[in-house]
Amino acid sequence: MTINGIVTDADSRALRQDGTVIEGLYVCGNDQGGFYPHGYPSEFTGVNAGRCGCFARIAAKHACGIA
Repeated sequence: MTINGIVTDADSRALRQDGTVIEGLYVCGNDQGGFYPHGYPSEFTGVNAGRCGCFARIAAKHACGIA
């Protein structure tokens, strides 16, 4: 798990430090940064499941060219 991990764009594509896209690399789930900068809310089991599914679908649609 990477707390405040890899920065992505709206299509879940990984971004370099300069903000450019790393082609072919999609990130979702706990590795996707910016959601839990102060710690993972472990007292709420499953809190991440909806976000994981949502961004995985976005990434898959973009990768298949149907976004």
